[in-house]
Amino acid sequence: MKNLFKLIAVIIGIVILLVGYAAINTPAKQSAENMGATSPATDLADVDADAVAANLAKALTFPTESSLAENGATSPVFEGFIAWVRETYPLVHQNLHLERINNYSLLYTWQGTDPALTPILLAGHHDVVPGGSDADRSSWEHPPYAGVIENGVIYGRGAVDDKPNVIGLLEATERLLAQGFVPQQTIYLAFGHDEEVGGPNGAKVIAETLRDRGIHLDFVLDEGGAVTDGDGIGIRQNAALIGLAEKGSVSVRLTAKNTGPTHSSMPVMQTPLGILSRAITKLEDNQMPARITTVVGGMLETLALEMDFTNRMALSNQWLFGPLIIGQMEQNPRNNSMVRTTTAPTMIEGSMKENVLPPEAWAVVNFRILPGDTVDDVIAHVRATINDDRVGIEPMGGREPTPISTRDSRGYNMIVRTINDVFEDTLAVPYLVMGGTDARHYAIVSDNQYRFAPMRLRGDQLGAVHGLNERQNVADFGNIVVWYIRFIENLNQPD
Repeated sequence: MKNLFKLIAVIIGIVILLVGYAAINTPAKQSAENMGATSPATDLADVDADAVAANLAKALTFPTESSLAENGATSPVFEGFIAWVRETYPLVHQNLHLERINNYSLLYTWQGTDPALTPILLAGHHDVVPGGSDADRSSWEHPPYAGVIENGVIYGRGAVDDKPNVIGLLEATERLLAQGFVPQQTIYLAFGHDEEVGGPNGAKVIAETLRDRGIHLDFVLDEGGAVTDGDGIGIRQNAALIGLAEKGSVSVRLTAKNTGPTHSSMPVMQTPLGILSRAITKLEDNQMPARITTVVGGMLETLALEMDFTNRMALSNQWLFGPLIIGQMEQNPRNNSMVRTTTAPTMIEGSMKENVLPPEAWAVVNFRILPGDTVDDVIAHVRATINDDRVGIEPMGGREPTPISTRDSRGYNMIVRTINDVFEDTLAVPYLVMGGTDARHYAIVSDNQYRFAPMRLRGDQLGAVHGLNERQNVADFGNIVVWYIRFIENLNQPD
């Protein structure tokens, strides 16, 4: 018994030492180094928000749906949009070299004064998802392609995803050219026309074109993160989410065949749907293991600096509290998706008649892959978890997670610096992007792809992306133009 008490005392002592070390290792509250300006900077560009909003609204009147320009098809809509861009931004087209890639993707070259400096690329996409069915469109407050501005809000498909970045960059470039600004390093503006269907004929081909020319980029900046309210992530100020990586994705089709009579009055003991149901339940009950990647670890450490001491100590000492942190994150679907490859059954089909067993039933399970896992890892997990020869397992394409871009770079520092310049009371936070963007295609020509759109997403605005009443505040779009102006100016400044 004495030995047991000694062991307990030793364990308690070790715990006290570990917690004590963690407390000592806990950093102080966030310094002003990574905090948005507490008051607007006095030398920011003077942008007429109403004027630039009118141009964005006009851009939204072009229904540049990705499907209209697939496989090299001729599209009057895309031609009209590109003609309008040329007319609206004359200085851009007088001073930058424009190449049309696969008809409707646009690659502008803004030549820098110092050829020794590695070029950068600023990306966006001007294609949009459809405005919806006739029934959906009747539910919009304003038709999705009307380009209406009402009460300080711009309505239309693409008002968030992603025409504000395309038009914002063009507006910024036009204004800088009018002031005689010339960048020191060459800047590429790349606007894809098929991002919403994966970018196979747009950004992918732009990246391949640059690679074939022997061009290597210092970094790429594309959409992905934005400025959001901090309440949902436990801080008082806003958070500017800078995507350092994207999750991968693969869907797996599961099939099961009927081995007996087809009438429901004489079913086999385990029907095709029953077999698939058990397989799906196994996948949901035995998901791939959770872990904290470097990008999510950096996000938690950054957020910790603005939290109370207890949370700050836990998130700043992941080596000790990692299992507890993961356990908490698993309780929330959004947070859970940041720490594991997720499992989502999305489709299932059997018989077309209620009293007939299907000859074959099928289901689809979608996995969003955490950096560090691979498509092959997912398929191996599915086979081992289901472990049933009656279930056919067929991968449906898939894409790997992207490499994780570094925070220790001039590009990342310039993004943070400009966030600090332009946005009030805002914390720059590294972030893992759940979906896919065109940025991943540029990994063949750049080691670092950053995903941040300098737009403020408010309330349910994010839910309107790809949904009803997609919209952008007039004042917020003016700020997007200001941000891009300041960012490009900052590139000419020393680190």
